[in-house]
Amino acid sequence: MALKEYQSFKSKLSSRGDRRALNLLSTLNLLRHDMLIDEQTIIKACLCAKTLASLKARLSAHLQAHAFTKNSITTYRSRLTQLATTYKQHINPHVLDEQANTGQRLMHYAAKYWPKKNKGQLHTLINEYSGIPIGTIKRWTSHDVQPRAQHVVALAKLETLFGLDMGTLTQCARINKQRSLSKHIKPKVPLPKQQPEIDTLPAHLQLQINALLDFKNKLVAPPLSQASFAMRKREALPLQGAGRWTTTPDGINSSAENFCAQVLRFFRWVVTSHDIKVQQLDLSMLTCVELLEGYTHACFRSEVYNTLLAFLTPLYGLCEANSGYLTRYHAPKCTWILYDGHSTEQFDGLDDWLSQSIYLHRQIGTWIRDTKHKINERRHDKQSSGSRNIHWLLDRPDADLSQSMAELQLMIEAMVEFADKITEPARQLLPLQVAVWLSLSIKTPLRISNWCAMQWLDAPFAAQAKTPVLYKDAGTYYLKVPRNWLKNRRSLEVTMIEAKIEDPFTIKLLNRLAAIRTQLAWPTMSDAVFIQTRDSKTRDRGAPYTRKALAKVIQQWTAKTAKALWPERFIENGINPHALRHFMATFVLDKTGDYGMAATKLMDSVAVVIKVYGKNDHETNTIKLKQLGL
Repeated sequence: MALKEYQSFKSKLSSRGDRRALNLLSTLNLLRHDMLIDEQTIIKACLCAKTLASLKARLSAHLQAHAFTKNSITTYRSRLTQLATTYKQHINPHVLDEQANTGQRLMHYAAKYWPKKNKGQLHTLINEYSGIPIGTIKRWTSHDVQPRAQHVVALAKLETLFGLDMGTLTQCARINKQRSLSKHIKPKVPLPKQQPEIDTLPAHLQLQINALLDFKNKLVAPPLSQASFAMRKREALPLQGAGRWTTTPDGINSSAENFCAQVLRFFRWVVTSHDIKVQQLDLSMLTCVELLEGYTHACFRSEVYNTLLAFLTPLYGLCEANSGYLTRYHAPKCTWILYDGHSTEQFDGLDDWLSQSIYLHRQIGTWIRDTKHKINERRHDKQSSGSRNIHWLLDRPDADLSQSMAELQLMIEAMVEFADKITEPARQLLPLQVAVWLSLSIKTPLRISNWCAMQWLDAPFAAQAKTPVLYKDAGTYYLKVPRNWLKNRRSLEVTMIEAKIEDPFTIKLLNRLAAIRTQLAWPTMSDAVFIQTRDSKTRDRGAPYTRKALAKVIQQWTAKTAKALWPERFIENGINPHALRHFMATFVLDKTGDYGMAATKLMDSVAVVIKVYGKNDHETNTIKLKQLGL
């Protein structure tokens, strides 16, 4: 019976297809196929806390043995806990955990009332019926935040809707005996009123901004108050984020001016988008999650990513959870009415505001990350990327992939000739390393992280190596990448990358590179195949390259060599290391049309190769079918 429930649980996860379900399935595959743990043990761990703790310890030891980072180990342990919780909910869907918080109880009863709805749809339905903001529901669930007095009416309304006993949801709400300042705000209205844009800020808000600028520019902090010691001496802690905005000798402070301009833009949006008057504006609005979230989404819709980043970056430091200027002196003490009739949250107690400020700080960090991702995407679309990084090699009218492959070999020979003209061994090392990388990448197009981690190793120790290695045995070089270094290591198709270097030119090149390294007497000399040839800010010469540094050197030298060989092509960019993987996959597919062979060349799964390079050109396929008489 337990095995049937387990199989139905796996089928349900597979049918869902969302990110959380895929993460849980990958954790199951790790336990079953990598650690070889039987299904009965997994089921027992999902139902027994003691067995679950033991399995977590075994999982941590397994991941450490395969060189996983601490963050990855923590993530998999967390997923194992989620797996146990989800399995319990699967076998007992109508049983509620006694330790469940208000948010979890609310989502449990909502799922029973609205079956076959996912979590996002349930959030929306609860919001539409009760008026509780979606962000508030998420904080109740994930951050174990208790509802406040202003949510009692909405929770009671949901209790009636779900047919629950009185107090099932409202008993956890903390009643604030102080009179809510929201009663002094004008009544809710269904639609926003159009108000004129603001050109100047109110006097009280301008004074608040001036005090903030004094702190940022001159390290002048507001004086300590008696309440500082009553509130656990919070204001007595050192403030963060000061001393970064400096004024030039001519009296110009561009950082302060830019921040003031962004703040004015934010308040202009608040006035025009919500039912808030100009005189109600306050600096504490910069710590209001609802307003910041709306402003962020508005900037995303308008695609003003750089403007948003200029606003969020200084705000991140000012909203530090324990020691930020804004979170310390400008917590939201009142409620503001939004355009849809909902209201923002207010905070009067330090404990409540502390948990909220932690959430706010993390959320701003998330918005900054998403904004940078959007900026990179737009830059990626505008600039040459992927195979376009070598458009001078592929996009000519007379371009042929076989000819392009021959031109790559010409570039290798040109870099070797350049090294021959240099007498100093240390200067020969750099072009030879790039030539070796290009020659090996044509044979085995690895990812840049594998090249950076690759070590020279003696043949007897290669079998036990847990990192990518290059070793020589009987006059022939071998290249090996263990499974734990593969990006698709969860796939069963690829267990390890092993390649034999049989090309005489490449073998001669590797022998020359090894001989030059023996002539160098640097204080730092790593066993890495690709090492820095000069000191940098963070690493000495002789140390392994970082991914960005190695990619930069490869692009510089391939661009320099290509410009010398083909000046008529007006070459600007060199070869992007990852673009060479795309080129090799395209070359194999062009010659064979076999996705399996392309996957073998890239040492990747067939499904990934089909997803990235698969095409369904009906017009071309129709012509081919006619030629076959079909």
